Order: sequence, then structure tokens, then C-alpha cells
Amino acid sequence: MKRIRWSVAALLLGLVGCGSIEEEAPADALRTQAATLRSCSSDLNCSSYCQCRSGACVPADVIPGPPPPTIDCDAPPLRTCSTGADCITGCGCQSGVCTRNVPSSNANCLLVPPDAFENDDTHLTASAYGAPQLKHTFHRVGDVDWILVYTPVAQVMTVQAYNVGFYQGLRVELYAYDYNNRTLGARLASGQGPSCDPFYPQCRNVTITGNVAAQGAYVVKVTDLRTLPQGDYDTLTPGNEPRYDLRMY
Repeated sequence: MKRIRWSVAALLLGLVGCGSIEEEAPADALRTQAATLRSCSSDLNCSSYCQCRSGACVPADVIPGPPPPTIDCDAPPLRTCSTGADCITGCGCQSGVCTRNVPSSNANCLLVPPDAFENDDTHLTASAYGAPQLKHTFHRVGDVDWILVYTPVAQVMTVQAYNVGFYQGLRVELYAYDYNNRTLGARLASGQGPSCDPFYPQCRNVTITGNVAAQGAYVVKVTDLRTLPQGDYDTLTPGNEPRYDLRMY
């Protein structure tokens, strides 16, 4: 009985001789697609509804709200705006996009401007609470907000961060405060969340309670819990940035 041996070279020659290259088309298509992907080092380098993965901009895993008709991750990132207040200093709102309005400015127009309560990054510069504070934002990763409150009567006071942007977590803490000496006292309460699926509106809050004295001074600290690289979050659409409202009662 004859034993037939096929060499690799003969097999390759046979395949080439057949003249068919249809099996190579999918691989070629993938290589072409990969070559057109926008390179990135963080999500800030990608357009809206896109994220940076393995050095390339690709559609985001989670999209807040209804998805847009098209998602173009090859496009450069642009921060949209309706007024100049949506843009940082050195940038203005032109044709619905934050654009440098000073030729010598080196401002990064993709960044979120500080909210109306800044500079409140320490208890020494805490904003004073008098009514619910709306539209707090974490304009950069690692941003911390401090709020000073005076209590006219002794009570169990509730502190609530609500309308929390659903793709983030935050911590709320209540401290006794020596206002005359500007020193922190004991931490009276602490909590973090959201504690349930933040897709549901009723879950987008963090609530703590603490005993406060009449004619007392206290400070609330709100901390961004994200562990992303600096600038690595959605800053491109006003209202999508990490945000919360705050009330005490």
C-alpha cells in the first residue's frame, strides 16, 4: 500500500493554484477597520458616546439616555455648549462648540468649568448652606466639595445628595465644626452610594443623618469616589458630567 505524504509547501501551492482569495477578505476588512480607529490615552480623547479601550476609541459600554442615531468614534472630541457658561475660562461657545476665544490661550476646551460653589475644596473655603444647592459638579477627578451649615435648633438632621449622576459614586460626611478656630471636630455620620441600581431615579441619592445642637456649626464633605485617571470622564455634553444636588432638613 502506498503512503501519500503532503508537504506544507504543496498544500500552499494548491491553494494558490485555485486562485480563490475570498477567505482572506474578512481578515483584510478587520485590518482596515483597526487602522481607521482613533487612537487615545483616555476617554477625554474620544468623542461623545465613545470610550478609550486598548488605545483606541470604541463605542461606550454604557450610554446615558436614548442612544444617538449614529456613534462616530473616529471623530475628534468636542464639548458642546449652549452658552459661554458651559465652557471653561479661555473658551467661548461658538456654533454650539466650546472653542478658544483668546488666541494666546492654552485652555483645554473639553474640560468642565467649575460649578457656582467653587472654590469649596477645603473646609476653610466651604460654601454656606441656606437652601438646597443645585447643580453641584465634580469638574475634575478628585474634586471635593465642602458645605458649611448653621443649625438653629437641636434635631436629627438629614443630609442628602440627590439627582446623582448615575455613572458615578460619591461619599457624604457630616462633621462637627469649630468655626472660630476653623477646625474639624468629630465625624458624626458618613454614607456612600448609590446603594442600588442607579438606572432607577429613586436610587440616585445618598442620605445620612446626625444629631446636631442648637446654634451649632457643622460642615458636610462630599467626595467623588471614581478611581479614573485625571480627566478620564464624560466632559463633552453639559449635564452629563458627574453631578448632584444637595439638601439638608
